[in-house]
Amino acid sequence: MAMAQRRSAPRKNGAGLTGQLAICGGTLLGLWITGCILFAMHSSGDGDKASPRRFAVVHNQKSRADTPGAPQALLSSAQGIDAHTKLDASHTPLKKGTTKYTLVERQTAAVSLVQRAVGRDAAILFDVKITGKGSPLDPDTFQVSDIARRIDILDGPLILLTGTNGVAVASALNWYLRYTCKMDTSWNSPFPLQLPETLPSVGKPITRNSLVRWGYYENVCTHSYTQAWWDWARWEREIDWMAMSGINLPLALTGQEAVIQRVFLRMGLTHAQIAPYFTGPAFLAWNRMINIKSWAGHLPQSWIDGQQQLQQRILERERSLGMTPVLPAFAGGVPEAMQISHPTAKFTRHGNWGNFFDTYE
Repeated sequence: MAMAQRRSAPRKNGAGLTGQLAICGGTLLGLWITGCILFAMHSSGDGDKASPRRFAVVHNQKSRADTPGAPQALLSSAQGIDAHTKLDASHTPLKKGTTKYTLVERQTAAVSLVQRAVGRDAAILFDVKITGKGSPLDPDTFQVSDIARRIDILDGPLILLTGTNGVAVASALNWYLRYTCKMDTSWNSPFPLQLPETLPSVGKPITRNSLVRWGYYENVCTHSYTQAWWDWARWEREIDWMAMSGINLPLALTGQEAVIQRVFLRMGLTHAQIAPYFTGPAFLAWNRMINIKSWAGHLPQSWIDGQQQLQQRILERERSLGMTPVLPAFAGGVPEAMQISHPTAKFTRHGNWGNFFDTYE
């Protein structure tokens, strides 16, 4: 990362204090902005609230989440699984802009994940069933079992993956590949994975239920270190890996600048007044935390719009698999021009961060 320009002493600006401008949290204006942004980001609902789960402790660091053997120590036996139902992945298209998915749609999402993970040809060797839950407080459960073939049938599925949602089914697949097939399914394993020529049998069915309700993943800086440059193909691979790792509570910060921009426009600011507020993509984490502004900016409108569209695909996929994305709220930072458009509001200015020049604070 490029080093910020430094100075020997803080420079005062028009407001008399260095640091990015922020709305006072207790003011009506600040509360109104918070409400607008929360409504814009959450208006489609809260995702799957029925979600006690976790087949393993999931760490923020990808390398630790992939520690072989870690999941098994945290699992306990669960009781029976209902009979399975086959479904082709092309059966029902997923709905966009919703947090509610039918059992068929959730199963479709799980089948599609299996196809991406092992390839469409190999995926026919697996059958998938989403069972749902009897109660929101029920633990998430998965089961891996053999499928008995009739002697006159030479092809068709061999392994049944059963789970309460897409994350559970993906975790079942991961369990089978790691501990039965002895395969590497880490963060860097290329998809589709190359299966053994002959799939090993499971033997006694493997049934597990979660002991941890939430499997949280990500931190705010990762979205600027690397993910600011990801396209949908890379995000799709990451979400598949999340599901196979038992993650059901992912941080979802992509595209929030589109919502913030829209709210500021509604409050009477112009595009020209808003533009200097945002940093470049690689520094948005610190812009979102009200540390800096403008550095390596401005953001092209095409980038803002593209990130919003990308976020919509991310949320759709995560929710269809049974995840509950963690969305951002209003952190308190506002453009300098807000003092002009709302002269009676109370503003405060954060102290100097990282010895940046006042232009970027």
